[in-house]
Amino acid sequence: MMRFFERFGTSAQHWLTIAFWSVLALLGGLRVWQSLALQDYLVEVGVQPGPLYLTLSGAAQTLVAGLALAAFLSRWRRGGLAVRLLAALWVLGFWIDRIWVASSPAVRVNDAFVAVFLAAWLLILWAATSQQK
Repeated sequence: MMRFFERFGTSAQHWLTIAFWSVLALLGGLRVWQSLALQDYLVEVGVQPGPLYLTLSGAAQTLVAGLALAAFLSRWRRGGLAVRLLAALWVLGFWIDRIWVASSPAVRVNDAFVAVFLAAWLLILWAATSQQK
């Protein structure tokens, strides 16, 4: 019976990691698409940072998430380490964007929730990649 729960936990970590990186890649792609599709409107209303920043940051998010997903799914010996490093890079970029670039009082209200959520995600990611061969 204990083996069932061990396998279930490992499987759940695996699929949660795949789902999270897939969603991050999708969100980055949507950011690119929206910033390109709505570029004239964003310039007209004076959104800061501008559409170029939104496009580049969305592309970077898609690239990091896609590379992490590929490394996680690969049979590469150092795949787990690559996923952890890419996760650290993504979290660093997220907080730089949140604190210094795109800061607004409305967004800052949820800082504690976001910090707890990202910490839990990093723990799941660490557990999922620690046994990756």
